[in-house]
Amino acid sequence: CTPCIEELPDIVKIGQKYKHRGLNLVGVRLDLEGPDTIQPLVDEHNVNFPVYWLGEKAIETFDIRGIPLLIFVQEGSIVKRLKGRRPKSQLEHHIKAFLDPPPP
Repeated sequence: CTPCIEELPDIVKIGQKYKHRGLNLVGVRLDLEGPDTIQPLVDEHNVNFPVYWLGEKAIETFDIRGIPLLIFVQEGSIVKRLKGRRPKSQLEHHIKAFLDPPPP
């Protein structure tokens, strides 16, 4: 989708910036055209993390109710979901908070 593609360069930059802090990104494509649509997009935006095509089954598997969607996973559990496109500064804020949670 257009909002997902528009957000992708920011995700790539943030992922590279925080990779040394243990941030691992994985992309999931839902489009109905199939997996052949992934590689041109990955190449065009210099995506440096794995992107998988799961099609419609991803909608149920990950309980997707809107896109773009960022799912934060920690120790195998979903700890946060962010629906909708956000500016880079907000994306980075959420990722920094994920990497540096406040003390209990």
